[in-house]
Amino acid sequence: MTTHLDETLICELRELMEDDFTVLLDAYLAEAPIQRAAIETAFEESDPEALRRTAHSLKGSSANIGATQLAQICHKIEESAHGADADQLAMLLSGLASEFDVVGEEIRGLYPA
Repeated sequence: MTTHLDETLICELRELMEDDFTVLLDAYLAEAPIQRAAIETAFEESDPEALRRTAHSLKGSSANIGATQLAQICHKIEESAHGADADQLAMLLSGLASEFDVVGEEIRGLYPA
């Protein structure tokens, strides 16, 4: 049982995609860390447009696999990229890191034993 993934969506994806469900998980687990690192780099380099764009991308891919809380954090980062102070963005990035780790563990738990 997961707590950070939409179980209904996960069940629907598993049923719809059948054997390709693990391909979806593999793709997310390969791409999401790259996007997360790009978000952190954009923050460190004070590049609000790259921060907004990358947060938007991770938001979409996270929503597609049912990681709704992670998608919501990405949405907040996306909205705050232009105009938010560094402390506010740092707090959002901290929340992103925590949620990202939990979601990753839950996704890995979805693989067949």
